[in-house]
Amino acid sequence: MYLCVCQYTQDIGILKERTACCATLYKVKSCQSYIRSTINSMDIFYALKPLYFLSKFVGLISFSLHFDSRTGKHIIQSTGVLNFVQNVYTFVIFCGITAGFVMCVRHVHTKLSTNPAQVVRDMFSAPANFITSMTCIVMMTVINRKEMIKLVTKLRTIDDILLEGKGFKIYLKTRRRMLTELVVIFGVLVPFLCYDSYFFGQLSSSAYEAMSRVSIAVNLTTVLQFLWTMRFFRHRLWLLNQKVLDSFCLQSDSLRKHTYASCSDRWRRFFQQPFTGLEEGLCSNKICSVFREGNIRKLSVLPISDIKQNDLRTLQQQSTSSDTVSCILNLRVTYNHIYEGTLIANSIYGISIIFTLMYCFVSTVSHTYFTFIDNFTNFDELEKKMPNVGYYIATHIIWIVISVGKTVAISGSCHMVKEESKILVNNLQKLQLRHPIRPDVLLHLQQFSTQVSQNTIHFSAFGFFSVNLSLLYAFIASSVTYVIILIQFRLN
Repeated sequence: MYLCVCQYTQDIGILKERTACCATLYKVKSCQSYIRSTINSMDIFYALKPLYFLSKFVGLISFSLHFDSRTGKHIIQSTGVLNFVQNVYTFVIFCGITAGFVMCVRHVHTKLSTNPAQVVRDMFSAPANFITSMTCIVMMTVINRKEMIKLVTKLRTIDDILLEGKGFKIYLKTRRRMLTELVVIFGVLVPFLCYDSYFFGQLSSSAYEAMSRVSIAVNLTTVLQFLWTMRFFRHRLWLLNQKVLDSFCLQSDSLRKHTYASCSDRWRRFFQQPFTGLEEGLCSNKICSVFREGNIRKLSVLPISDIKQNDLRTLQQQSTSSDTVSCILNLRVTYNHIYEGTLIANSIYGISIIFTLMYCFVSTVSHTYFTFIDNFTNFDELEKKMPNVGYYIATHIIWIVISVGKTVAISGSCHMVKEESKILVNNLQKLQLRHPIRPDVLLHLQQFSTQVSQNTIHFSAFGFFSVNLSLLYAFIASSVTYVIILIQFRLN
C-alpha cells in the first residue's frame, strides 16, 4: 500500500511538471505568435499613429483608423459614430477659434501714428494666426477630406511595393523618432503656451489669449504633418536610389566574380575527384543526370566538352538582363506612385502653407521690431507697466525663433526632397554610361531617366511660388527690409 501511494505521488509530480512545461511552451508559442502578428501588422499607419492622435486632438483629422484582425491590416473609416463625434469636436474647436478671431478684430484700438509695429501685430499678425488655423481645419476636414484619405492610402501603396513587407525596423524607428519629437516639442511648448496665455491674459481677455494659443497649436500640428510627409517622400526616394544602385552593383559583381574554367581544367578536375562526388562537383543539372548509378561505366566521353564558355556567359547575361529589366520596371512603378503622392500632398497643404508663411513673416517682422527697438528704447516705461518685463521681452524672442524655425523647416524639407529626386536622375545618367550594358537594359534606363526628368518633384504654395531654399532667402531679405521701414516710421 505504501509503495502504491509513493508511485501515485511520483506520477502526480511528473504530471505537474509536464503540465507546467506544456503551459510554459504554450505561453512561449502564444508570445511568438503575438510578436509575429504584431510584426506582420506593422505598416505606415502604425508608424504615423502618434501624429494621427495629435491631429485628432486638435481637430485636423476627419477619418479614423481601425485594425482588422482578420486581414492583419489597418483600415480607414470615414463614416460611423466615432467619426460623427470627431466632426462635432472639430466644429467646436472651429467655433472657438472663430470667436477668438472676432474678439481680435473688435479689440484693435491702435492708431498708426502711435506705434507702427503694434499696428502690424494687432491688425495683421494676430488675425493671421486665427485665419491660418481656421483655413487649416476647413482644408483638412472638409475640402480635402477625400484627398487626405487618398494620400495615406498612397503612402501605404508605396511601402507595399518598395519595402515588400520588410519595413519592420523602418516603421519602429519612425514611430520612436516621431514620439520623441512630439514629446520634446509639446513638452516644452504646452507649458510655455499656458503661462504665456496667463501672463498676457492679465493685460487683455483671458478667453482671447487662450483661443490664440489653441490656434497656434493647430498651425504647428499642420506644419508637423507637412514635415513628416516630406520626410516620408525623401526617405522613400533615398531607398529607391539605393535599390537602383544595388541592382546594378549585384549584376556587375555576379558577372565579375563568375569565372569559367578551361577545357583542360575540367578534364583534370574530373580525373582527380572520385566518381561518388561527381554530382557535387558539376554545376549543370543535365550533366549530373547522366552520371547516375549504373550509367558511369557506359560512358567514355564527357558531354561537358560540348558546352562552350561563350554559351554559358550568354545564358547568364540573358537571365541577368531579364531580372534587371523587371527590377527597373518595378522601380518605375514605385517612382510613379511617389510622384503622384507628392502631387496629392501639394494640393492638400498648398493653401495652408501660404497662410502659414504669411503669418510667420508678419510675426517675425512685428516681434523683431518690438524686441530690438521698442522694448530696448522704452524699457523704463515697460518696467512701470509690466509685472515681469524680462518675460515680456523673452516671449518676443521666442516667437521670432518659432516663426523663423517653421519657415526654415518648411523650405528645407521641400528642398531636400527635390534634391533627392535630382540624385536619382544623376544616378540613372551614370548607369547609362556604364560599359558593357545590354541594349534592352539601356533602353529601359533611358525610359526611366526620361520619366524622372519629365515628372519632376517640386512643391509650391498652391502655384503662387515655389517652396525651396530660395523662398527662405527671400523671407529673410523681406523681413529685414520691412523692419527697416518700420524703424523709419518710428523715427519720423
